[in-house]
Amino acid sequence: MDLSPSGEFTLKDAYHIANANDLKSMTRAYREECIWKIPALPKIKFFLWQCSHESISVRVLLANRGMNIFPLCPACNSAPETIIHALRNCPKAQSFWNSFSPPCSAASFYDTQLMVLWLHRNNLVFGKSATQKDLKAETLVKAAKMAKFSPLT
Repeated sequence: MDLSPSGEFTLKDAYHIANANDLKSMTRAYREECIWKIPALPKIKFFLWQCSHESISVRVLLANRGMNIFPLCPACNSAPETIIHALRNCPKAQSFWNSFSPPCSAASFYDTQLMVLWLHRNNLVFGKSATQKDLKAETLVKAAKMAKFSPLT
């Protein structure tokens, strides 16, 4: 997959990524090139880089590395927890994504959504979240804070 002739990340690129069955379906060079060009905070770029290198601790990857861990998703208990499942295919993730309409501005809003979803998953796994938070409100607050303090805007 190549970037558009202008070097921009297009809707076609996003569609291809959204419909990928796994992260390996995109070439490593494409993933690297796209990640570092995203107008986002460094910690979000690093999180995306970790996802593309399959280095975030989802249960399937931990089991493949020899940990004695139950591989099903802790949020839905219906499918193995892969990165794609945790961030896109899980019913809880789908509910989260469907609660938003496309943003009018703020190119890194999608990245903020990914981070909030991942942090919520971590709170669930490690028992730090006793109540169901309003993830949409949390995402909007974090996006506003990032936009306010970001040198990118």
